[in-house]
Amino acid sequence: MNKNERLEILEYTDQELTDANIYRFASVLKKMEKWEEAREYFEKLQRPGVESKLMPGVYFHLGEILIINGEREKALEHFKMCLTLNPEHNKARQYINEIEGTFVQQNEPPVQMVSSAKIGADVLNDAKQGSSISSVDEKPLKILFIQETPCIRNYKYADALRRRGYPVTLAYTHDKLSKRYKLSDDVYEDSIKIENPSHLVELCKKFDIIHCHNEPDILTLGAIRSGKPVIHDTHDLLSLFLASASNKVENSILEALAQEGAAGCIYTTHEAADAAKEMYGLKDKPVFVVGNYCSKDDVPDAGEFLSRLSEKDRGLHIVYEGGLDTTGIRDFTELFAHLSNHENIHVHVFPTNYPLANLSYVKLAEYFPRLHIYKPVSPKDLIRMMTQFDVGIIPFSNISGSYKEFLDTTIANKLYEYLAAGLPVITSDIKSYRRFFEKNPVGFCFNDVEEIISGLPALLKQKESIDFSKYLFTYENQIDGVIDFYRLVIREFKK
Repeated sequence: MNKNERLEILEYTDQELTDANIYRFASVLKKMEKWEEAREYFEKLQRPGVESKLMPGVYFHLGEILIINGEREKALEHFKMCLTLNPEHNKARQYINEIEGTFVQQNEPPVQMVSSAKIGADVLNDAKQGSSISSVDEKPLKILFIQETPCIRNYKYADALRRRGYPVTLAYTHDKLSKRYKLSDDVYEDSIKIENPSHLVELCKKFDIIHCHNEPDILTLGAIRSGKPVIHDTHDLLSLFLASASNKVENSILEALAQEGAAGCIYTTHEAADAAKEMYGLKDKPVFVVGNYCSKDDVPDAGEFLSRLSEKDRGLHIVYEGGLDTTGIRDFTELFAHLSNHENIHVHVFPTNYPLANLSYVKLAEYFPRLHIYKPVSPKDLIRMMTQFDVGIIPFSNISGSYKEFLDTTIANKLYEYLAAGLPVITSDIKSYRRFFEKNPVGFCFNDVEEIISGLPALLKQKESIDFSKYLFTYENQIDGVIDFYRLVIREFKK
């Protein structure tokens, strides 16, 4: 990608917008106190055929906007309609009681029920490897990877091992790599579909080390039956990730058996390793940490870095890459709107794919011209394009309880990709990121928009003295540690 290429803005037609897109867009406009625009879009949903689950909220939000405009009688009608559609909507009931009470007491001063400040106040409420494993026996290793369908982490491992002269064979149960990604299966020496449990066992017996990737954990249990040394690579601790799922107990049992039965365990963060040790013991088991690093080929050379946009416009340019949604932990509509509404701050967004949720963000960008939504690009091009921005952001929304415990054990691959682009990083306040920044002074954690705004000047000043080459994490520069860990596990297994 050359320096003259322009980023492609993600576009849409009004016909592509779903009712949910319009609802979320209107909700953000309301929180940003753009009352008339919000009213316009909520009223678009007052038509036949709109999803019934949205309608109580449509009437409720319009009721609050009507109060702001002083149209109390119309507001009362809307709150009553909301309560008719959802008899358990207590806030609508409260508004009805308060409005009808003020109608009775005409000579009393009006009740202060809602204000623009109150409506806008809830914004955002909705490692370096430390291994010292010494090299052991240098004889060639026959390596088998096992996973339902190989993921990007699996691919990056295999590619780095291949480059070091350690070819990997893949055993899978669902799909080859090429069926899920635009990547070649040639990264593996062979790709073999597992036919049944016996086939898996016999296949494992042909290799020196078996590297099983979880999600699910059950394939590790099948591999252990072969009597060969098996490493269980925990991409995510499913007992935390699926803590509220109906099959939580079953997931936890499989996870425990895989962790305890494997000859060695790999985790993506030290926090995940600590959590697993606490849950499952693993006192004398070899344990290693391998983050979700970049591939070396995706890292731009110094000559490929683009000129900073901020050098031209004196603005501050924040970039986000990853999944988007309008609900759950990836609902960033309010965050991005508030940041891009701040004077001189631009937010640049690269979605990982084309979900319909993206359209809510594209529509939002019409009202916030410093919010830019681009078409997805390849990982290699993405890191190069991100070199023109100032800061990378890793936000999460609506996190609490067991899901917060899960996030505390994770670090997303985008952290390493931002660093590869020479960007400092700001993240939601997650334990694993706090620990990372304590060891690597390249960013900070935040709890709300105000903390982002107040913390950025110091971070940007600090950025001038950061040598980002010291914080370049790739599979290629960590793979010797993985190979040594393989040999250590084999040696310990033979004892």
